[in-house]
Amino acid sequence: MRKRVNNLDRGRTAVGFVDDDFYAEHKLTNNLTLGLQEHGLLQTV
Repeated sequence: MRKRVNNLDRGRTAVGFVDDDFYAEHKLTNNLTLGLQEHGLLQTV
């Protein structure tokens, strides 16, 4: 499953889900992007 809330093509910040991973990115400049990805966010124990 791939669910993008938004993406860097249309703005400076992107967040979304890919399978059970969450990601957030922010474009600081045209050549520099800072991001965070959390793996296994939706896993059950």
